[in-house]
Amino acid sequence: MKLTVKERLLLVNAFGAFQGDILSIKLLDDLRTKIDFPEKEQAKYSIVSTEDGQIQWDLSVPQEREFKIGERTKKAVAQLLEKMGSQEQLSIDHASLIDKFIPQEEEEGE
Repeated sequence: MKLTVKERLLLVNAFGAFQGDILSIKLLDDLRTKIDFPEKEQAKYSIVSTEDGQIQWDLSVPQEREFKIGERTKKAVAQLLEKMGSQEQLSIDHASLIDKFIPQEEEEGE
């Protein structure tokens, strides 16, 4: 699955607040380790934290990176996003993650 820099940052940030069963926590922790930004990638994308706590990066560099994410991990991420949604903690920035991790049923006529 391809994830952008923005999607990776949103997921890593969301993982810290996740509460769930042992298996889901382990799966999400493993995913966090995969998608987090090692020093080399921080330099590649020129990732910096501003004085007001915002994170900025170089948008001129290709943003997507491929990650192998298993079905159980995808389900754990979907549960996290659904929980965030039920607590009204999602923003428009999360839309692409919702599209990738939560299967949408097609409406009739589409």
